[in-house]
Amino acid sequence: LPLPQVLPAMEAIARPLLQRLQAALEGGGGPGEVSVLLEQLCALLGKVSPGERPTADEVARVPALQDALHPSVHLLQQLWGVLEAIFERHGGDSRVMEKLCRCYKHTSRNTAQGPFRGDFRSLVPRLLPQVTGWFERQPHSCFLYVANVCLRGYHDAPELLPTFRETFARMSAVVFRLLSAAPTAIPDNPDVVDDFFELCSTVLRLHPALLAESELLLSSFQCGCAALRIQHREANRAVVGFFEMLLVLRQAGARGNLSPAAFNGITTLLVANGAQLAQELLLAIAGLVPPARVRFLSPVLKGLVLVDYAASRSWLEAAVQALPPGGHMDGATLLQAIYSAEALARDDRGAGDRVFGQAAEAFSNACRRRRLL
Repeated sequence: LPLPQVLPAMEAIARPLLQRLQAALEGGGGPGEVSVLLEQLCALLGKVSPGERPTADEVARVPALQDALHPSVHLLQQLWGVLEAIFERHGGDSRVMEKLCRCYKHTSRNTAQGPFRGDFRSLVPRLLPQVTGWFERQPHSCFLYVANVCLRGYHDAPELLPTFRETFARMSAVVFRLLSAAPTAIPDNPDVVDDFFELCSTVLRLHPALLAESELLLSSFQCGCAALRIQHREANRAVVGFFEMLLVLRQAGARGNLSPAAFNGITTLLVANGAQLAQELLLAIAGLVPPARVRFLSPVLKGLVLVDYAASRSWLEAAVQALPPGGHMDGATLLQAIYSAEALARDDRGAGDRVFGQAAEAFSNACRRRRLL
């Protein structure tokens, strides 16, 4: 269809869906019915995409097309009030909220490429405060994911930096309260752990100052240490990825995209709290996480060693001594291997990485054979 006809056609398809949604909201329709209708709207927002911007002739005939946004962005703006009403009616239902957030995610993805690239950006200053407020009322992980989508897609827009900063700070505060509310809060909320630490890694990669130059750094670090032993695979991988990103940034220093203040913030954090990470890391390798995940932990172990050889050795020696006595000898063997010249040699062939990986696997296997933990 020519561009001037795309939006009317989308509106014609969406109209009966909206009518059914509004009837469901007003008549007490259940979450299953609302979820199905949201899925259909999401398909419309995510799949329909004009191939070209309006031509000069089309603009001459319809001047409003001069600055026309992607039709999916227009349609999403028309749906805004209905989506807000869905939150008010079904905000406690994680399945409905996931379907609702997909409307935003797929619209952003649909406009990420092609002639309308970036049109979704105009919605970010309105969207992020909205989903942040929703997250403060109902802490569903999908709201964290929406923030991550926006940050990944529009991190290079300087006018959005204050919005990103406020969103990250407010969402982080909610996460810290939630995950410290009870002894089982971390394993009870694996999706929040997963999406929060994915968001933290995105922040470190794209706007490290938002975390490394704020008081959120220590809380994120301590929360991550507590979550290193979570059994949920994706959540555990997100936590490990956060620590790996943090240590890689610190190792890169000025060669990376860290400001001096951010580098100093990360260094101060690691020097003051490296012993905590060392202990949790060693316990995870020794048996608190499934053996298949040990290979993901060895890069974090190496990054911790590279912070400071002498300090990290004292942290890890203390962590070994804190193990049950049956693990002391195996721990000593691990330290001997990872502080060897071969492990610490600077080369581009990955020999040191292999030494760390093999040493961690050997230590893990020995501890598990002994049923140390």
